[in-house]
Amino acid sequence: MQRRTVLSAAAIGLVASSITGALRWSMPNGSSHEVTQVYRALAEARRRAGLTRLIQRPLLDTLAQNHAAYLQKTGHLTHLDASENTPDRHAARLGYTGHILGQALAETHRFTPDTVTYWLADTATHEVLMDHRARDIGLAMTSDTDGKIWWVAIFGTA
Repeated sequence: MQRRTVLSAAAIGLVASSITGALRWSMPNGSSHEVTQVYRALAEARRRAGLTRLIQRPLLDTLAQNHAAYLQKTGHLTHLDASENTPDRHAARLGYTGHILGQALAETHRFTPDTVTYWLADTATHEVLMDHRARDIGLAMTSDTDGKIWWVAIFGTA
């Protein structure tokens, strides 16, 4: 299987009021509402494409949270962690038994970014988000005091 990683940056606003579903993440910086909106937008995009709904995995959420914090600390988008590990190596080290299919990243100054719309408009990122093999997701965001938001979405197999 070919692993794909995608790097994206967004600066657009998210309007997800018409998307249904109720999944909440508990985020350390109080961003569970925004993460839920992005998750719902992803779920709706996959539903419209006839794909299975992704299952939120706490271990992948932790990986995404760690990576979002690392992006915030370094101030730039990268798929490698502080130890130069790729997302699949980092996930395996944390005990994830599935296979990481890809990772999508975004940096924005909007509080509720239209990250999903931007990701879907980018061909390579679209392939990761709409991979029919994806069953698991980890999703996180963190924000700076100046309003910059760092998003990380990680997609894996069961």
